[in-house]
Amino acid sequence: MKRSVLVMIACYAAFAVAFAQSFVADGIDYDIVADTEFGASAKVVSISDASAIVDGGLMFPSIVYNEGKGYTVTEIGNSILPDVSGKVPENTELVEALKGVRSITFPEKLLEIGYGNFNGIALLSEVKFGSYLKEICYG
Repeated sequence: MKRSVLVMIACYAAFAVAFAQSFVADGIDYDIVADTEFGASAKVVSISDASAIVDGGLMFPSIVYNEGKGYTVTEIGNSILPDVSGKVPENTELVEALKGVRSITFPEKLLEIGYGNFNGIALLSEVKFGSYLKEICYG
């Protein structure tokens, strides 16, 4: 009985991940993490456009809207930025904007920052974290 319940849970989790709803807002790509009567949250999965960077600052919103519904930004995924260290990038405008980033502001209710983020941002001098942050992965 326990085994069949675990198999059902694993299948549901795989199904949920495979069909996660994604959307883009202001140059940032998101996956919906939760959408229940108790609240809705989203995870940043990539920065896709230079419009996400304004005046040398990268600021992640606390709430992002998709189709009129607000999602609290609670996670930053792994390796969300393109490599700025020298390989020929696909999005040169974004890479050039990232090279000029001096500050990053994370949302207040952010819980986790994945690994492999923000490498090669040489001018970064200010980072603001929210008080809910529990984990910063490295690697």
